[in-house]
Amino acid sequence: MTMLEHFDPVREVVSLRDRINRLFDETFTWPRGEIFPAFREGPAIDMYETEDTVKIKMPLPGVKPEEVEVTVTGNKLMVKGERYSEEEVKEEKFYRHELYYGSFARSITLPEIADAAKAEASFENGILTLNFPKIAEVQPKRIEVKLEKALEAGK
Repeated sequence: MTMLEHFDPVREVVSLRDRINRLFDETFTWPRGEIFPAFREGPAIDMYETEDTVKIKMPLPGVKPEEVEVTVTGNKLMVKGERYSEEEVKEEKFYRHELYYGSFARSITLPEIADAAKAEASFENGILTLNFPKIAEVQPKRIEVKLEKALEAGK
């Protein structure tokens, strides 16, 4: 006698999800377990607004200020640089290798209120700080509507 197998849609979906996860893990993971480097976003940032500025803080430990390039085109901020290793260690001697050395770039869209033309940058204790003054808010201007004299005379 043949037994009927009960169809469980939840089990099938979980199984499919596991297979897709495994496919992505195998495709985009390097032997050390790190995600494919091209998908890195770059250095982390904090971007916030104070009363009169938009402030961006970006930790760049191990980077010298003269090795950082900051440019603004339109409302796009680009920060580029390179972090060098201070000593040469052979790959097979590592127990863990989590520090990232090499070039980096980070592109950020600035809020419309940031005035890039008056931006200031400082670098202290390995933290790049960018200050963008806020653009003065455009106040609506009231325009008085006047009736033409010909229209007033026809009353």
